[in-house]
Amino acid sequence: MSCLTEVSLVHGWQQLSSCRQHQKRPVCLFRAATAISESLKARELCSKSGRKLPVCSAVLWGSPWGAQGMSDAALTGSQTGNARHWEDKPNAGYSGTPMWKIKAQLQEQQANAQAGPRKVPEGFKQVEKGRPLYYNDKRQVYWNSDDGQTYVYDAVMQKYSLLYDGQPHDVRFAVGACFHEKASQVRHVLVKDLAKAAQFSHVRWHMPRSAASSSEVDRSSSSSSGTSEQAEQPLYDSMAGPPHPPQRSPAALEDISDTRLELTEHSRRSLAWLQNTVLRFFCWQTRRLYMEEVLRQPQRPISSTVAAWGRTQHELPAEAVLDRTMAHLDATTAETLRANFSCLKELLQRRPARNDRAWILTTGNQHCPDKQRLQQQLRLYVLEKLRQRLPEPLALEAADTFANMAMSLWYQDFLTAMFPWLTAEEQLQFQQWFQDYEWNQYLSLPPSAAAPARMDETGDEVDRSALPRGSMDPVPPPPPS
Repeated sequence: MSCLTEVSLVHGWQQLSSCRQHQKRPVCLFRAATAISESLKARELCSKSGRKLPVCSAVLWGSPWGAQGMSDAALTGSQTGNARHWEDKPNAGYSGTPMWKIKAQLQEQQANAQAGPRKVPEGFKQVEKGRPLYYNDKRQVYWNSDDGQTYVYDAVMQKYSLLYDGQPHDVRFAVGACFHEKASQVRHVLVKDLAKAAQFSHVRWHMPRSAASSSEVDRSSSSSSGTSEQAEQPLYDSMAGPPHPPQRSPAALEDISDTRLELTEHSRRSLAWLQNTVLRFFCWQTRRLYMEEVLRQPQRPISSTVAAWGRTQHELPAEAVLDRTMAHLDATTAETLRANFSCLKELLQRRPARNDRAWILTTGNQHCPDKQRLQQQLRLYVLEKLRQRLPEPLALEAADTFANMAMSLWYQDFLTAMFPWLTAEEQLQFQQWFQDYEWNQYLSLPPSAAAPARMDETGDEVDRSALPRGSMDPVPPPPPS
């Protein structure tokens, strides 16, 4: 009993010290004071009766007696089990629920109490008296009056699942283009009759020059109810053949104004993005080859390291990636990387000459080769240029990176980025191949019936084959006979 008395005394002083330190509740202080008081009374009775009180060897934390006058005594198994151990923690005696969650629950309960009973939505009937569930036969959904949420019954999981409302999206029609902004639910639809599509969708579209305008569509739709016969709307496939490929004579290219030859803001941003991306990948490829050939590291850690570079450095400018890469290379490899970086940057910053830029502006019509064919033709010239200044592995990877990343540019921006890599002879050879392909595509189309002549404001007949559609260039002179 005496040993348990000392244990109770130690435990009481521990409780009192912890309560004072962490500012516990009054109940905790009362319990600690009670334990100390009972221990002191037992100690006083033992001293009056002349019995020696064995004392445990435990140190009285915070006790005024300390460890003076105490003899060593070992606790038995039952005594150890009965003794409580106080854990000095900030949340001792409380649950592990965070305070922000408890505060949010209290605020929600107060809001529900102030709002009063919720009004049952229209069409919902109570499933069972005393239950907060209401059912809508038409929508086949449940409504809970406690939280005001809508649920559906999952027959597979045998439980009620929360029904989320659909997120509305803006509906846009892009004819012959693609909008990537807010393109979370994009659908590509092939519309064969634009006039009828505009009529049934009740949307005013900007129709091509060969199709009817929106005002004509509105007039035809309003007059269709009163007349049994209505005129056929002119469609794209009812033209008298597509326009001829544009003439690219020196005089025609010289007549293009300098204002039109300037790069747009979109083109500048696209070309700057291409340059930064190719240079950044070039630094990563150089460091990867250094890890493979010089450090002789295995492929698995190299792959994980390269993946980490892509996650942490994909938004950095190329110069910052260059500095980080050179810090992990030896002095010789770092200087070589800096020289190759400058050389590649100089090649990427080149822009076509004025005559070449004017020639590029005449491309992009329906007869021109697609970008995949252009990539097959131009990639060989880019690879040959890089092999003259870079080692074989880096030249091949840089050419592939440049050609693949340039495919995301627009048609004329793609040619603007690729064309300066060619020499004068290679440019002439490529332009000849391009125009032969364009002319062969035009000749492969089937001939169509002649369409009635159209007159301009002066009364002269309009030559519809003189210029490509949408061009603002003046009509070139007729070719010599």
